[in-house]
Amino acid sequence: MRIFCAVCLLILGLNPTLSAKDNIEEMKKSLVAKYIGKVVTLRHFYTGRKILFNADGSPTGSARIGPWTTGAKVEITKLDLNEKKLKLQGNRIFLYFDRQQKALIGLRANQAPANQNKLAELRIEIPLIKDNDREPALNAALESIFLKDSESLANFVPQFWKLFLSGKTIPGKTEQDAWYKAEIKSDETGVVAPQLTRNVLPHYTEEARMFRCEGIVLLAGVIDKDTGKIRDLQIIVPLGLGLEESAIDNVEKWQFTPGRRNGQPVSVKANIEISFRLY
Repeated sequence: MRIFCAVCLLILGLNPTLSAKDNIEEMKKSLVAKYIGKVVTLRHFYTGRKILFNADGSPTGSARIGPWTTGAKVEITKLDLNEKKLKLQGNRIFLYFDRQQKALIGLRANQAPANQNKLAELRIEIPLIKDNDREPALNAALESIFLKDSESLANFVPQFWKLFLSGKTIPGKTEQDAWYKAEIKSDETGVVAPQLTRNVLPHYTEEARMFRCEGIVLLAGVIDKDTGKIRDLQIIVPLGLGLEESAIDNVEKWQFTPGRRNGQPVSVKANIEISFRLY
């Protein structure tokens, strides 16, 4: 009888271990079906080739956030799960604005003239908690890292992207007039247009150089009557590959003599073209 009880205790002691391994395998199957071969969107546009997260989905250390056109989209190619952590590997998809299609299209590293796959590589690691709630905790972490299909990207991009993304195409006169409805246009009768007195040239991003991207970013904004600075910038025609953020960062440093009407300074709506050329 004692031998029988000892055997029972031994079996009971082994069952939790077997159950834990089975649970990991089931979790892995579910995650593989959900992520492998899929394009996901990082909620916070983290840059870099390796991003380490805490168990709650928050980044460890100081993860840097970049332009969404270079840091948002990732195609997951490999997944590994054990009792300690989840590892995801994939390649970033860079977004470029095709003027013929009037849409942002995805570019992969193997489409670049030179082989620069390392710029696109991404590794993500998330530790698992040790108690029985690890599966829902991991799912919650993944939801804090990646956007759900039901969520709109327009709610997460910087303000200057919203006019463009809300319409999914180039904003027309109606959209622009609604955004700048209280401002004077520079071509109105009796308005002396603002004059640029200081400008700063934008820089190329690594991704734009990688694909040898050239073109124009068209912005709209208001040249303020009091400061001579441009404010309320919006993207009208993008180029992609992070060049919009570069353009805006520099345009915000430009200085103008304000527009005038009847001798008085007035705030004026203006369109600004930023040309990117490789030499």
